[in-house]
Amino acid sequence: MKSWKQLLSLFSVVVVAYLLVAGMALAQGNVPWEIDQQIQNIDESIRGIHRDARLLNGNQKRAVLRRLENTERLLTLLQASLSGGSGGGGGGGQRQGWVASNREDCYQVCERAGLRLDESPEGAQCASGEVRPNSALAAGVRFPYGTWGDGSLSVYGATAYGEFCYAPGSRRDNDRTDLTVACYCSRGIGRPIR
Repeated sequence: MKSWKQLLSLFSVVVVAYLLVAGMALAQGNVPWEIDQQIQNIDESIRGIHRDARLLNGNQKRAVLRRLENTERLLTLLQASLSGGSGGGGGGGQRQGWVASNREDCYQVCERAGLRLDESPEGAQCASGEVRPNSALAAGVRFPYGTWGDGSLSVYGATAYGEFCYAPGSRRDNDRTDLTVACYCSRGIGRPIR
């Protein structure tokens, strides 16, 4: 697990990057006022957490870390939906595609996006540093935990196991490159895979 300072720093970088992008869009007249106000509130909240973090004891710091990890996951989903990437739950979103996961169970990732876990065109439910389906690469899936191998491992039948993603025949050693970074979800045409 990352230290609270690392997570807070990572969270701050992600939010600042989001705020910069949103700020540029606002300058172009694209961000509605309500959303701009919400972004400013997030920024002020992060500054307050950063300022007050030094006063927390060990248990409080761990509790804050758990909350920040959840918030980081939500930001990842928000970024995917704003960037036009796959995912998104309601409305006229995609019928299927890759949804970002931050070491999460794919069933929960897809459910939270209002979708169901499915198989990619290559037959993979998930992507990780060792399982890199071409459709995931084409969708811009990133591999923050690194990669291993040349990616030629057959991805057909790659399955999500909790926070890990394995292809048939791969070594299940639970290392960083096995962590799930994206899940293939659909609107549920047909039966859910479980």
